[in-house]
Amino acid sequence: MGLTAMNRAMAGFKVGRPELAQPRPPPPPFISQGGPQRPPFFAQMRPMMPRAPGSFKELVEQRAADLGVPFVPQPNRFREGKPVFWFGKVSVYIDQNVIFALNLGTNTWEPMGLDHLLQVCQ
Repeated sequence: MGLTAMNRAMAGFKVGRPELAQPRPPPPPFISQGGPQRPPFFAQMRPMMPRAPGSFKELVEQRAADLGVPFVPQPNRFREGKPVFWFGKVSVYIDQNVIFALNLGTNTWEPMGLDHLLQVCQ
């Protein structure tokens, strides 16, 4: 079939699929038959809910923002290949959905729950 189309084109005939040559007409407008009128589809949509955090780091970021606690990266500071952040005045990093906070008394990194971290920062 492809070779036939190429030969016809070389001979000067128009080649193409007739169903693609002309666009389809638009569908007829919706006309109510006296029944209850429904609003257009977009008018029925509910407002979007705030997006849920996609990662644990985003959850930590959101909780900090909700309470007005700064959560910012410390420039050029990494622990086990992970960026270190200031969570208020506490140095933290996140590894596999676990928050590790620097204990200044022992100078060690210790796992800490988010709720406990929020209490420490307030």
